[in-house]
Amino acid sequence: MGGVFPDDRAFRVIILRHVDAAWGADLADLPPACRDEKPPLLSPTAVVERISEIPTRLRVKSACDRQPLAVTAAKLVGQRRAEILDFLDAGSTASSAPR
Repeated sequence: MGGVFPDDRAFRVIILRHVDAAWGADLADLPPACRDEKPPLLSPTAVVERISEIPTRLRVKSACDRQPLAVTAAKLVGQRRAEILDFLDAGSTASSAPR
């Protein structure tokens, strides 16, 4: 009989913080809506600072708030892809094993 709480083979929290996304030094990955921002976003650090200041209360008004948040989400999942897939693969192996 299993416990009340799932173990790390059934459930794992992978923390993805929007300020942890890696932006390219040349900012080629900066969304189009942010290219003419005032003051301009001239470095990955400036992009992270801008993103950290975006209030995320289920409604984001500015295109230069929405677009980098979407890019950031994709970047974070891409950066942690191997870890996510390892967990999912381990879970499918464990669920197919005889009990």
